[in-house]
Amino acid sequence: LLFEELVERAKEKEEKEAKKRQRLADDFTNLLYSFKVDEDSSSDLIHISQYLAK
Repeated sequence: LLFEELVERAKEKEEKEAKKRQRLADDFTNLLYSFKVDEDSSSDLIHISQYLAK
């Protein structure tokens, strides 16, 4: 019974971590889509690097 409880907790923790990673990936994707790419300017890359440095 104790072993089953520990296994269940481990599964729940892993699911929580997977959801967190997915949210971070989604947030990063949304961030990338939010920048308008301008071929003549590198300002977008500067904004992205500043955001990632936070």
